[in-house]
Amino acid sequence: TVISQTFEKYFALPDPALRAANKGPLITDNIAPWIKYHEQHLQGNGANGHYIGDSVTLADVKADYLITIIQGITGEELISEEKTPAIWRVKKELEKVEGIAVWRASEEYKGISEQNFAFLGYH
Repeated sequence: TVISQTFEKYFALPDPALRAANKGPLITDNIAPWIKYHEQHLQGNGANGHYIGDSVTLADVKADYLITIIQGITGEELISEEKTPAIWRVKKELEKVEGIAVWRASEEYKGISEQNFAFLGYH
């Protein structure tokens, strides 16, 4: 996917110094524009935590996936309740989905997250 290709370009590198150097361009060229666009779109839908209507769609799930990655890279530096309330609401709405909560609490998910951190430098 485009998401995987982008993160591999910046983080799937054997040299930790090069990965660290790539973080700035990743944020300015990819993450910051994504945040701006999606925050505006979500505000346009009433900042209700959904891209379309008022129920969970694939767009919400994919955004939640990216929010997790972005926060794994930057913490709450770019996405937080204060800075991006509409995006934050997507995260909170997806946390209410029982299957997602169960998955994230599982040992398998935690193991994958740790492997991501070891390989890419983010959870």
